Amino acid sequence: MFNSLLEAANDFGQTYNDDSIRLDREYGATLYSVEIYSGKDMYSYNLPNIGFTSGVTVNEELLQGQNRVTAIHTHAAYDSHYDKIKYGGDDLNNIPSSHDQDLTDLTIELVVTPNSSLIAYSEYTFSVINTEQPSDPDDPSRKNNIDPYANKKYDPIKNPLELLLDIQREATWWQNNKGDNIECAK
Repeated sequence: MFNSLLEAANDFGQTYNDDSIRLDREYGATLYSVEIYSGKDMYSYNLPNIGFTSGVTVNEELLQGQNRVTAIHTHAAYDSHYDKIKYGGDDLNNIPSSHDQDLTDLTIELVVTPNSSLIAYSEYTFSVINTEQPSDPDDPSRKNNIDPYANKKYDPIKNPLELLLDIQREATWWQNNKGDNIECAK
């Protein structure tokens, strides 16, 4: 448990952004508060769901006494298709996407990006809270040198079976569509 929402968000980013970059998958969780005594709340997050390269369904499951404050998710690994040089605007790897903004049902949500930024955003604005998260070495706008490959441990997630099924589906697709000789996990 953390004394502030931002401490909990920062811990989420430091815990899961390296996994997100290594697997090139988005992770999504709910940040919640718990009243520990009259007038004093503590904050944390639930186990995240793991999604796809672009998109995740945030784990919204909370226990009794946990009150949803907002959502947080990662933006996976850097992808040159979203590079600011090609599109002449902000680097879409490192700002909330229009999809993120479409999903905004609260005043503020949080995203951790491949360049290490922890960003708070609403429908029309965003601000960088810090750049203390692991960052993708391939991201040209990288803000620090926290190596996502230094920690090889994968942290707990809510839906590990979904990741295995996704990997199997991708291998099957490649085998069927590319003619490659790829063995699928059974």
